[in-house]
Amino acid sequence: MHGRLKVKTTAEQQEEKRKEREKKSAIFLQLMKGIFEKRGKKDEFEATLKLSEKLLSGNPDVYTLWNIRKEIFVEMQKQENIDKLLHMELKFLQSCLHVNPKSYGVWNQRQFVMLTMEKPDWHEELRLCNLFLEYDERNFHCWDYRRFVVKNSMIAPEDEFQFTTKKISENFSNYSAWHNRSKLLPLINPDPNQPDRVAEDTLLKEFELAQNAFFTDPNDQSAWFYQRWLLGRKPQAPRLLSLSLLRSSSTVIASFSLPVNIALCNSFTMNNETKDIQWKSIESLHNGANVIASCVWISKISELEKFDDDITIKLSFPEVKSCPECCQLTLSKGSNRAQLCWTVDNLSTDDENMFSDTHTAAKTSVLENELESCKMLLEEEPENKWTMLTIIYLMRALGGEGYIKDTEELLTRLIKTDSMRAGYYKDLRSKYRIENELQRLKKTQDNLTVVNLSGKELTSFPYSQYFTSCETIDLSDNCLKDISFCSLLPGVENIILKNNKVGDKNVEEMSSMLEWKINITV
Repeated sequence: MHGRLKVKTTAEQQEEKRKEREKKSAIFLQLMKGIFEKRGKKDEFEATLKLSEKLLSGNPDVYTLWNIRKEIFVEMQKQENIDKLLHMELKFLQSCLHVNPKSYGVWNQRQFVMLTMEKPDWHEELRLCNLFLEYDERNFHCWDYRRFVVKNSMIAPEDEFQFTTKKISENFSNYSAWHNRSKLLPLINPDPNQPDRVAEDTLLKEFELAQNAFFTDPNDQSAWFYQRWLLGRKPQAPRLLSLSLLRSSSTVIASFSLPVNIALCNSFTMNNETKDIQWKSIESLHNGANVIASCVWISKISELEKFDDDITIKLSFPEVKSCPECCQLTLSKGSNRAQLCWTVDNLSTDDENMFSDTHTAAKTSVLENELESCKMLLEEEPENKWTMLTIIYLMRALGGEGYIKDTEELLTRLIKTDSMRAGYYKDLRSKYRIENELQRLKKTQDNLTVVNLSGKELTSFPYSQYFTSCETIDLSDNCLKDISFCSLLPGVENIILKNNKVGDKNVEEMSSMLEWKINITV
């Protein structure tokens, strides 16, 4: 058998690798020990730099070593001009980037060095960025560093914008280039009325660019996300949704459309007498967390127990400027509950659709044009999930009510087409169905004492803050598993969860954590 190469068994190979790893680990630990022993000693700075360089050359992701090097440079900067040493650090960092061009530690160290140098060469850094982006045009670490360089080298936003155009034309799938473009557009072409937004004529050109991208490759998500950013969202002001006064628990409950802080609203009037009030967010009530902003706030008014006659309280929330200046609740003699809710004119929004402003700030004509383009693409690519999802988004932004049937059909198609994300689409469908029901309740001015949301295939229960003034919520015959939303519904007396995926154990756990009693029926 002479002359034949012996083939090592798998066990032998694994043993050799294990020994090699142990050897490397021992060397690494020994060097790290030496560095820590020398750390902070001025006469050991040079030795510490050499030892850390040896380690970082093989593994540039040891953040502690970069921090130790920073400490040395900062200390040496106090005593002498260290630009020569920092230039050497830049060369070393470049060699580390060849080992790992996506190392957070290396790019962060490079920023530190450039800011520490007396005469940094920003144009050389820009050239370096270009080289690395030619190697990997989607290296977001390099793109982040490039934004840092551009900012400090005072390069005109228009020039950088042209660079992103070039990169996108080379590859529509360059998400980082699209993102960089979104940072530059408001600087170059701001909307006169909304400085953080983009001028209308510029938006239309950008929509054309995005359309070219997703008509070229409908399955690439980069341009779809960019289009979503172009559509934008209106800045929303929080609205007061409801106020409830409960005699039996001596509680007043305030709910808002968005998280707010009313902790400083510390007084109210009760039967024309000013009294102190201390609000607690619903989260801090349950787990003691110091939550600054919340959608639901609660306060105990011990005086309620002492009055059997009519009680009138007046509350104001000056910290929430979009709310009514003053709200009045009268709790009649013998009654347990008084409330104002979002179906009342002075609390509800004037918008025709309560939720369209949560989708986009774009004009109706722009939305309609985008919708038509997406419909054309869907005819060519009937199974494309991004097209279907964008059509749904545009329909909701246009008001939603006229597109309920179309939206439901598209969501059903998405659940089948993209089964890996079926849970997401079902949650999205639940969100839209609850929006539709809230919109219906607002229009019909229905009494919110009992709200029926049964049989809607709900897998989640968003917008719970809209239901804090209800007495009973019927959620039977749905697909709910998680009932944590119950903790956001103080004042609700009954929640019906028959024929869901909820068991007695879930109910017991929820009941044990609540500060008030809710009858949960499963």
